[in-house]
Amino acid sequence: MNRPTIRYALPGDAEAITAIYNEGLAGRSATFETRLRSVEEIAERIADTQYPLLVAEDDANGQVLGWAGLSTYRPRDCYSGVAEFSIYLDAAARGRGVGRILLGSLVDTARERGFWKLLSRIFTFNLASRALCKACGFREVGIYERHAQLDGRWLDLVIVEQLLGEPPAKLQATSRARYLRADELAMVPDVPGSRLWAVALDQTMFTRFEVDAHARFEMHEHASEQITHVLSGALYFDVDGETHRVGPGDVIAIPAHVPHAVYTQAEPAVAVDAWSPVMPGYERKADTF
Repeated sequence: MNRPTIRYALPGDAEAITAIYNEGLAGRSATFETRLRSVEEIAERIADTQYPLLVAEDDANGQVLGWAGLSTYRPRDCYSGVAEFSIYLDAAARGRGVGRILLGSLVDTARERGFWKLLSRIFTFNLASRALCKACGFREVGIYERHAQLDGRWLDLVIVEQLLGEPPAKLQATSRARYLRADELAMVPDVPGSRLWAVALDQTMFTRFEVDAHARFEMHEHASEQITHVLSGALYFDVDGETHRVGPGDVIAIPAHVPHAVYTQAEPAVAVDAWSPVMPGYERKADTF
């Protein structure tokens, strides 16, 4: 095949990127995440200019062959030059050299943006991804053993990193305390029929959700512990084979890696949540301290 064009993702790419990402989730070889993403969520990700997302496009037909993007590593100021990366290819584009071109371009983009380190974590059995990272200049620096469960299996992760250049001699320190007025806490979309705002410290996140009637968060699990307090309406949690109605004033606490689904019935609901550590996926939506 001809060398693909590498460019920044555009809003019109959201559908193709979503399909490629969800294909990767279904394959169970790239991430512990299992919740499929919506086009709306990916469109929001594309709009995040702080952490760019690139696509590889087939010049012959304009097809998006894969995508690669940066994301926040930690919200603390001292890690401002460190980013995590992800790369996903359409199944038909694998083994054709697209990944190496795409990841190499992402590394160059991160360097141009002033990042001094990229890192990621890869399932130890994913030899293709490990080989790709090695070919693009990443080194393996350690193993997280029994890091989490996927479909009931404990899996290990290999940590990969690449230094992109000399970091600044001194980082600009900022206050760790911040006050947010109500009008600064802007709601952003989450799953269809829900909106949230989020505030995060290093290890803890607090969110407020407004959920429309008949909205649903499909069965999922995450590495964060979750405590939900319902302010109005009712949320229904399917967890451990039971359904719990959590009404106004009620609280439900869910340990890490416990599968659960959440939904509303005929009435909308408002709830607040505490998460520890910071909930992956909500970091880009959060005001961080």
